[in-house]
Amino acid sequence: VCWELGQTQNPRKTFAPEILSGTTPPPPAASSLPGGSSSISIAAPRGQSVRHLSVLDDSRLVFSVGPRLLSIDRQGNLTALELPAPGEIVAIIVDHRRLILVHDNGVIATYDRNTLASLDQEARGSRIVTAGVLPWLGSIRLLLAGEEGPIQCVGCDDQLVTQYASVHRGIRQVAGTTDLVAAVSADRQR
Repeated sequence: VCWELGQTQNPRKTFAPEILSGTTPPPPAASSLPGGSSSISIAAPRGQSVRHLSVLDDSRLVFSVGPRLLSIDRQGNLTALELPAPGEIVAIIVDHRRLILVHDNGVIATYDRNTLASLDQEARGSRIVTAGVLPWLGSIRLLLAGEEGPIQCVGCDDQLVTQYASVHRGIRQVAGTTDLVAAVSADRQR
């Protein structure tokens, strides 16, 4: 749902997922909504939905639908990005020069933020449920949480791994600041 700044009453556009079979999204089809806004349908395979909406740059947003990465620009043009799909995307992380996709099967794929050219692909060897970011010395480190074990804090540019242990397993969300790492438990109660 998109709003113009200062016009909070009605959305300007609504992009509605449509459950369709197939793997390629159709070209955007606009239809008029009350107030002059438009709606665009996005193909989503059965059981999958739009997730991980992130700002890529001043003119594009990216999001995932299962293992697919899609981009939408200010005009509402939808593009399925032709990237390898090793597993369902559990996190999209955008920093000043990279787009990082974290997949549920432990694959972390890094792309150039501007060109979307592949920079690196690493298999962590364990399933990942969620991922977050920890700011680190002008860069970032990834916080990776699986079904079991501690949260792993890994660098994009080094091999150092730090672990954050807890009695809680199956973390559902994780985030970090310069002096704190926080997570949401599997039952979402703690």
